Amino acid sequence: MDAHEPPSKIRSVNQSSRNVRRAVSGDRSQQNWLIERFTPLLLAQAEYRLSTRTRRHLDPEDLVQETWALALPKFSHLTPNGASRMTPVLVKYVSQTLRHLCLNANRRITPGSGSVNDIPEATRGVVTRVFQQEANSKLLSTIRKLPETDRVIIILRGIEQLKPTEIGLMVNMTPNTVSQRYRRTLDRLMKELEDSGLELLPKE
Repeated sequence: MDAHEPPSKIRSVNQSSRNVRRAVSGDRSQQNWLIERFTPLLLAQAEYRLSTRTRRHLDPEDLVQETWALALPKFSHLTPNGASRMTPVLVKYVSQTLRHLCLNANRRITPGSGSVNDIPEATRGVVTRVFQQEANSKLLSTIRKLPETDRVIIILRGIEQLKPTEIGLMVNMTPNTVSQRYRRTLDRLMKELEDSGLELLPKE
């Protein structure tokens, strides 16, 4: 955490970390909080990862629903990284689950495992409600309107947590430039969209 971050932002990130730990431990209310915060970002990832052809047959929202159905039961198996931070581990796990579903869907143009019905009805309702919330629609809309390179970097670095070296090869930039573009774009988004779930993403 940057020593120059305002106290309010530090408190927000710390509270998010506590909420994530409780979600992983099985607290249903905090799992719902996580779904509300992270679902718009997952939808942006799904729209990026699904091919145009696949999206004619499969709604990205359905794949996000399925991601939560598959990921939630596995939360108890997640362990924090060396710095004892659970948030990056969880974000990476959920985003990788969605990425695999997207890759499989692109190969066969059908929904994944059909496990959407395995998600508790109450939680399924939370996901559906998130899609309809104006604040989350604004977050998704703002990401969609980013310049193409910035949008790709936010998705690959922030949501999927690929390394700058990997992303640099994909967008024809040096790793340092990727990191700078990521920080600038994330800072701009967080100032424009306060309390939006962006605090779950890595800061650099």
